[in-house]
Amino acid sequence: MTAVMWKVLRLRSVTHYGIVEEFVSLVTEAVPDILTERQMRLLTLGLRAKVHPVNEALEANFSGLVQRLLEDPKEREHFLKNVFPVEFGHDFDAALETLVCEFFTRLEELLLVPNFKQTAEWMSDTPSVLEEYMHCVSKDDDLKVLLRSKARRGRMAEMDTGE
Repeated sequence: MTAVMWKVLRLRSVTHYGIVEEFVSLVTEAVPDILTERQMRLLTLGLRAKVHPVNEALEANFSGLVQRLLEDPKEREHFLKNVFPVEFGHDFDAALETLVCEFFTRLEELLLVPNFKQTAEWMSDTPSVLEEYMHCVSKDDDLKVLLRSKARRGRMAEMDTGE
């Protein structure tokens, strides 16, 4: 799940930032010390700013701002070059990405990867559920790619160590 959310941030898919924010809130409710209070505030506000970029104060002046930008080319150029990129540009995205990376890294440290016996115990014995799992297993192309890349990395590591 975290991999999908990470991909959402890397692709800047703002339409899904609300779901990322909900997930972050859920996790921090369960594990309050996963981030510092400051990091948590920055992360939550950063995600919200991307989803809801207009706050109440800006809303009141929004039509005036749009009108000025339409009428004054210098004002428009200044806004697009200096104001917008600083408030919602690359640096903002990079800082947000760094916070999310830290959050997911700490979450992964908390979660142990279960072995196959533990996973089997968690699965339902209902035939329809087992059928669904087996359907996923029958799509072996992804598994082959994963195993081959893992095997190649193993051979590369052996070559690097001179074995």
